[in-house]
Amino acid sequence: MKHLILAYLFWCTGGLLGWHLAYLGFNAQALSYAMTWGGWGWSWALDIWYLPQWVEAANAGTEFHERQMLTQKFHAMPRVSCWGWFMQLVLGRLVAWVGSSILRPGLPDIAYQSVQALMAGIGVYLGGLMCMSTEATASLKWTVVVGSSVQVVVEGVRRLLPELFAAHDLKVGQAFTSRMCGLFASVAAFYLTRQWKIRPKKTQRRSSCSGLMRHVVLLLLWSSACGIGVWQHGHIQLPNGQTGKMEDYTVREVVNNILQSPIWNELQSSGEYLYRTYQEDGFGSFWEHLRVELDPDGTHRALKDLGVATTATRSEVKTAYRKLMLQYHPDKLSPEQLADPQQVEEASDNFMRIQKAYETLQELYKHDPREEL
Repeated sequence: MKHLILAYLFWCTGGLLGWHLAYLGFNAQALSYAMTWGGWGWSWALDIWYLPQWVEAANAGTEFHERQMLTQKFHAMPRVSCWGWFMQLVLGRLVAWVGSSILRPGLPDIAYQSVQALMAGIGVYLGGLMCMSTEATASLKWTVVVGSSVQVVVEGVRRLLPELFAAHDLKVGQAFTSRMCGLFASVAAFYLTRQWKIRPKKTQRRSSCSGLMRHVVLLLLWSSACGIGVWQHGHIQLPNGQTGKMEDYTVREVVNNILQSPIWNELQSSGEYLYRTYQEDGFGSFWEHLRVELDPDGTHRALKDLGVATTATRSEVKTAYRKLMLQYHPDKLSPEQLADPQQVEEASDNFMRIQKAYETLQELYKHDPREEL
């Protein structure tokens, strides 16, 4: 027995990822929601009105069965809205790209074409189920086979008769690629094979936990496929550090550069230090060292700015502060340094940084009578 309150709770917290539909046992529709973030938010927003019908369909009581039989009597075929056709095209292209991007670069073009054709049919099938009645279905086999066959035929004709697809007046080559023809063929096959489900009055539904667990597995598989595709074929445009112009970089190059950056090395060193502390001194000491590394009160940063160790005494802090103030005070600059605006600005910034660091430590000394912080 599915409860409307729980369904609305899942709708509010994870509806864009299809959690409310997974709870109700509609895993195919839930996966479609997750792939498109709830139909770009539109289908998810409409569910605020349609969710009671989803719950009623999940429970499949006698009243629902009788009303469904009456609907099928007046509508021989399930209806597909314009929004459903649009979602079929969107999901077909999306799933086709993710499926082909899993393949490693450098494979023959026929491998990418084949995988794209198969995955496009699956995407069209999921998009159609997402926008039809829960009691409607279609043939996954014919949706995939017809779309794949049309794409193969069109691609073969394009290669055998390239002059036909090079027409400049009609722009045939741009409007009717083999992928688009296969995609529209899959949509047509889904539309022609749609039908009502044949279900007895009382249907044994799986438990909500099993539906949610299946959805978790499907989400992990989809997320992994998207991650692999972005890693292998993704590109990012970033400004060049020398010319300032936008240039194209692969995701691998960007990630490798980040992993070799100074800030990443510092984070890695801090992580390794904390892990060794946890192994040697236990959990309590780990939290103390973590607090020191995070430096919430600014002590660590202030001591670093003054160039003293973390075990420095108050007298050592005061000595370092006076020495740095004499070094960076604007009145202590030489005439040559005063003539250079960049050196004057740098000295002023250092002076203010040192002054702030000393004030931070002085404030801490007021609340901590110890000689060492």
